[in-house]
Amino acid sequence: IYPLMQQMVDMGLKKVYVLFPDYNYGHICAQWVERYADELGLELVAEEFEPISVSEFSGSISKIRELDPDCIFVSFPSSPMRSFWEQWAATGLDIPAFTATNISGYYEHVQMKAPALADTYTCSVWMEEFKDKNEACKEFVDKIYASGDNVDYVSHNYYMSYQAIYLWAAAAEKAGSAEP
Repeated sequence: IYPLMQQMVDMGLKKVYVLFPDYNYGHICAQWVERYADELGLELVAEEFEPISVSEFSGSISKIRELDPDCIFVSFPSSPMRSFWEQWAATGLDIPAFTATNISGYYEHVQMKAPALADTYTCSVWMEEFKDKNEACKEFVDKIYASGDNVDYVSHNYYMSYQAIYLWAAAAEKAGSAEP
């Protein structure tokens, strides 16, 4: 969340509309957004929480249009909520979107047709496209696809899980035991 909000500041954006899912993840993210907004001098014009099952966002988009923020910060970890992106693109609003979950985690950028994610910013520790920039990343992606599993995209979920297993193994080796 912090790198995305720092990017808002770097882009000269000041007013942020927050739209998150209405469960613990969304509320915890909103608390971090509030903290960083204070720290970075950003103004939160609204915080909105939608049920994770919602797929129709005309009300939210109307509120965004009315409040005229410089950018929106959204996070939609469910399939129904991802319909926001096409609805957002259809408005023609020229407001950048920032997201901490979409694109790199759920790879919407390869699932959706342009311009659904135009002017959308995210940050991630891993995206499959890194394979085009680094041989070790290419080897990792190739290994995942060669596993025989039905893999659509090598997201940060694969990468972070892989890293976690090897970090645990290194810790157990250093401790001389796998006991807690």
